Amino acid sequence: MSDALREMLRAAIEGDAAALARVLHPRVRLRRMDGADVLGRQAVLSALAVAQPGSGYAFEAPLPDGWALSLRVEGVPGALRFTLRGRCRQGRLDEIWVAPDDPQVPTRRSAT
Repeated sequence: MSDALREMLRAAIEGDAAALARVLHPRVRLRRMDGADVLGRQAVLSALAVAQPGSGYAFEAPLPDGWALSLRVEGVPGALRFTLRGRCRQGRLDEIWVAPDDPQVPTRRSAT
């Protein structure tokens, strides 16, 4: 995976509206962890959004083909760990995959 693709995946999680318009293809597809597909830029943005105050994503570690992330939700102990991978077409993300975390991948919390 190129650094550019990894940075596009990061922007899909952290970016503002302008950054997201630059990195997400209009017909982007998000494959959720449960196997369901979310289609289109606006639907993917909504699916990735964290609306609850005090909740959010943390980038745990870069992987050869994506990112190890965690999602913390205010009031819920622990975090959901997962991997985020993607593919580009015409210089934009056209596919994003969310998969269960690999416990063998060291993260910034487990590496200390």
